[in-house]
Amino acid sequence: MGKSFAVYAATAAEKAEWMGHLEKCSRELIKQGVKTPPAEQERAAVWVQDDEAARCMVCKKTQFTIVNRRVRIVGKNIYAYLYVRRLNARS
Repeated sequence: MGKSFAVYAATAAEKAEWMGHLEKCSRELIKQGVKTPPAEQERAAVWVQDDEAARCMVCKKTQFTIVNRRVRIVGKNIYAYLYVRRLNARS
């Protein structure tokens, strides 16, 4: 499985510039044959910090509180009740 990392910058524009440069370098390495693109199942999940997700990342409605708890699935913050309901629907 791959590894992920976070890029923090002073401004959104600076972060976008860094991300663009990293993507460009990655494409160049793939083009030169130095690196192979990872298969979809090998890509690492992007970890979302709790303070960066005030709402459920699936339904986009439920706000997290002491009562509305979150669970973390593949790096995303998801409303626990919604997750349990989906698990029960599959069985």
